[in-house]
Amino acid sequence: MAELSEVILKRRSVRKYKKELIPREDIEEIIKLSVWAPSAINRQMWRFVVITEQSIKDQIAEAISKKLDEIPEVFGAENNKEVLDSIKWFSTFFKDAPAVIAVFYIPDEGKPWQKALDKGWTEKKVVDILYNQDLQSMGAVIQNILLIAEDMGYGTCWMTMPLVASKEIEKILGVDSSWKLAAFIPMGRPDEDPQAQPRLPLEEILKFV
Repeated sequence: MAELSEVILKRRSVRKYKKELIPREDIEEIIKLSVWAPSAINRQMWRFVVITEQSIKDQIAEAISKKLDEIPEVFGAENNKEVLDSIKWFSTFFKDAPAVIAVFYIPDEGKPWQKALDKGWTEKKVVDILYNQDLQSMGAVIQNILLIAEDMGYGTCWMTMPLVASKEIEKILGVDSSWKLAAFIPMGRPDEDPQAQPRLPLEEILKFV
């Protein structure tokens, strides 16, 4: 296995994949390692559905495309088919990957949530705190997936645009009603070699006090 720093620096967002199938044991190993990420109160609220059936990927892509047709002005794509088609491709290219990991989470709406409401907190304040705990936990497990996959020679991309059709996707995949979609991660052997995107210099993002 490569050094961690090397894996971090090599990782890219890959959007084109070879047709080579991914062994089930590789995906299981990626998930098994990824869930050692930290989570708020160790709730381990993450859940995963691996999609390999082409018809299901196509069905989900169609649901996303229809949702984007309803809100083209959000992306400055009203009356501009070329722009909308580009947005649709960047939102649905996962359908050409050998496997897609749909990452879900179970929101914490239990005792801490209710106790805060009972204390007079607004629901918005509760959501801002507890919801963000969940999202930070999900970010940790997703980053682990990306890095472990990179170390095993797979390309991935962290996708959030599929969330425009989250309810439709949850229905298509038949997940429990408590599961909420967090992200899509298409995965496969890379069929492109993306260049590294520039990073801001340390003096712009780092402060010691």
